[in-house]
Amino acid sequence: MNIIARCKEDVGISAIDFFTFIHITLGYLIFLAYYSTFYLFFGISFNPSYFGLNLLAAILWETIENFILYEIKLKYDHRRDTKINSFTDILFFYLGGLIGMYTIFLKLHLFFINTLIVLSGSLIITDIYALIILKLKENKQPSKS
Repeated sequence: MNIIARCKEDVGISAIDFFTFIHITLGYLIFLAYYSTFYLFFGISFNPSYFGLNLLAAILWETIENFILYEIKLKYDHRRDTKINSFTDILFFYLGGLIGMYTIFLKLHLFFINTLIVLSGSLIITDIYALIILKLKENKQPSKS
């Protein structure tokens, strides 16, 4: 098993694949969603329990991804993640939430700049990484003559 996915077959098996970076985006957005909800509807600003909520959201997402999305055939290449890949995805999701926690303490203009950097950065990294992996796989296939 590779630590980093190097071809299409490694996706979901290796600890880190191109979907790993999407989990940063998910963690970031989910944290901002429940922070906003608690703040707007209940007047609760930052609370240490958000660390636990962030971890719970990461575990819940991995469960949904590997069972529900798998069952309805929306999972990439229709295979479940390995335990190490799921663990890494949870870690990166949690990291996205931690970045979100940091972001809420910034001034408003820095909040928007940081959000733009996190969201576009993780999507660009994901796209480039996916293109490299899929292109490498395409180049490894023997030509049909």
